[in-house]
Formats: sequence, structure tokens, C-alpha cells
Amino acid sequence: MIPLPPNIDDMPRMKRWLVNLSAACGATMDGGRKLTSLDALVLLNPGDPRFEPTLNAIADALPAKVLDDFHSLQPRDARKREVQTESAENYIRDLFPPEWEET
Repeated sequence: MIPLPPNIDDMPRMKRWLVNLSAACGATMDGGRKLTSLDALVLLNPGDPRFEPTLNAIADALPAKVLDDFHSLQPRDARKREVQTESAENYIRDLFPPEWEET
């Protein structure tokens, strides 16, 4: 589970996407594997080639509302998507040292 900041109720977009990412991390894929928080960040970027395979791998285990939220990012232009998800992405990236991320 992704820890939520204490003032999360003051940041509804951030809260929505952190909760969605937490659901994604809790979803079990084939073979019992789960996404890490850093792996789940791909779900905030539908332009990433890993977006569809990752979402498809956990789709059956996600609540419908969460799945709909991830699908809603697809038709958005990059700037609109960034406005919706940037704070959650930055928060998660700040939790981990840069060397943990893929290069």
C-alpha cells in the first residue's frame, strides 16, 4: 500500500490517483506477482508502451471505477493527463531513491 500524506484530503486529485495506484499495486497478476509502486507509475502514462500490457495484466482484479479512471487517461492529451496525475507521480517518485527507477 502506498502511504498517504497527512493532508491528502486537501489534494483530491492526488488522493484519487494514489488510491488508484494502491489498488493497482494490490492487484494480483498471473503467477501471483504484484506491481511495485514504481512499476505502477507506468499506469499514469498511456503513451508508455508498457501501459496496455500492465493494465491488461491486472484489469480483472481492479474495481470497475479504478479501471475506468486508468482508461480515462488514454484519450487525453499529455498536458491534461499531467494536470490530473502529476502530483501523485511526483509523490511516489519522492518516496524512492532515483537509482531504484528503471533507466
